[in-house]
Amino acid sequence: MTKLFKGHRDPDFRGVDAEHEVGVANLKQKALEGFGWTGLNRIGKQVVQFGISIVLARLLFPRDYGLVGMAAVFIGLGRILADLGFGGAVVQKKELTQIQLSSVFWLNVVTGVVLWGIACLSAPWLARFYSTPEVGPIFIVSSLSFVFATASAVPRALIYKALRFRETFLLDWGGMILGGASSIGAAAAGLGYWSLVIGNLVSPLVATVLAWRFCGWRPKLAFELSALRDIAGFGSYYLGFQLFRYLTGNIDYLIIGKFLSATELGLYTMAFRLIEIPRSQLSGVILSVMYPVFAIVQDDEPRTQRGLQKTLLGVSLLVFPILFGLAAVAPQFIGVVYGPKWSGVSVLLRALTPAGLVYSVEAATAVLLSRGKAKAVFLVTAGRTAALLVSLLIGIQTGSLLVVAVVVSCVVAITGIPYQLWAYQQVGFGIKDFGHSLTPALVLSSLMAVAVYGMSFTLSFTALRSVGALGLEVLIGAMLYGAGLMAWPWEPLRELRRSALRDVRRRGRFPN
Repeated sequence: MTKLFKGHRDPDFRGVDAEHEVGVANLKQKALEGFGWTGLNRIGKQVVQFGISIVLARLLFPRDYGLVGMAAVFIGLGRILADLGFGGAVVQKKELTQIQLSSVFWLNVVTGVVLWGIACLSAPWLARFYSTPEVGPIFIVSSLSFVFATASAVPRALIYKALRFRETFLLDWGGMILGGASSIGAAAAGLGYWSLVIGNLVSPLVATVLAWRFCGWRPKLAFELSALRDIAGFGSYYLGFQLFRYLTGNIDYLIIGKFLSATELGLYTMAFRLIEIPRSQLSGVILSVMYPVFAIVQDDEPRTQRGLQKTLLGVSLLVFPILFGLAAVAPQFIGVVYGPKWSGVSVLLRALTPAGLVYSVEAATAVLLSRGKAKAVFLVTAGRTAALLVSLLIGIQTGSLLVVAVVVSCVVAITGIPYQLWAYQQVGFGIKDFGHSLTPALVLSSLMAVAVYGMSFTLSFTALRSVGALGLEVLIGAMLYGAGLMAWPWEPLRELRRSALRDVRRRGRFPN
């Protein structure tokens, strides 16, 4: 069994020092290992989850996704409340004692059980809110995930804090594979929307078991409220930030589910899920690694600036071409992969693309949190949530799902870009630096999308079948983007290419 911190089982264990455990000298190596394992994790998960979603989309209907989506809004909110913000505080604080960790663990577990009880009592109200009786039982069963989430919060935070990305890879994949297999099996057996509920329970349960298997720390039967005071300040603002961030990302589902139909919510859910896959699985690779790295070097502004430039450049080069390309071939892609019953997704996917672009390069939160500025993040996120809520309540009056998607993209861009610019300036990373970091991906992806869209329009007049046409468009788009990437003259991009080649030649494999 992998032990994260020497002495965690020792009765004389006194605490955890992140800088000592990781070692500043090994920080670059640890970050590179993180990119390797997290990249394999996220990209592999993207492929597998995409495959799972295709199978489930063929077995289920948009209404099934809509019913689970109605309950999922409140399930995600409960999971955030169950953590109480202490998970982020465990990562951010350089030194932690055994009694602090134990106190956080027991408080989280009790909170998870209490929240599940509240969920059981509030399920009838939720069914009435949506005027959909099926939502109540879905909510009660799905809320069991609160208990799983709280039981694994501290072990996962310690794994993350120690930059042990191999363990993160294994527990994420264990949950994903068994959860996906459970959903597919249940859907094939004719269980309908319950197949999604089953998968959503199996996945966190497996991840919780593996988190305890990989983490060498165990809690003591002790709790001291005073031990939480040092981390409660950061934790409370971090919890507030997480709540408002979650509302920003899910309030559209709530409003659509309330004012429109379950089928329309299912279509919107699928469109946003497609936008989220490259953002969360690719840019998430880099951003999830950089948060603990930024926390370790929080007092070294030049290193933060260099890391931020490479982060934004790398994220945009990975995510922008996928989002632009997906928007260019949306109708063909949806028709070939998901089938005609999901045809309404393509126009929504195009409307949501700007939101995906802005979200994908949002490293501002990681930068601010790593420097302990949880209050600023909380206030900004609360303001963005309020702006989105008001805009959605106005837009939903049209009764148009497309209008809602456009509103989401506009608000995300209008509130997100200024937030990023302000946050980056806190570490001396100016508007010009931000623009230079994104220009290569933005220009090359735009040109590639225009070329692919033109080819798609031309091929629609030929006898080439839709599958062959889609494959040809993707191939040509990838070749055009790759050629532009190799020819781009900007020196930081050249250095990024050289650095990537050196790492591949030197390492030749993922670290053990």
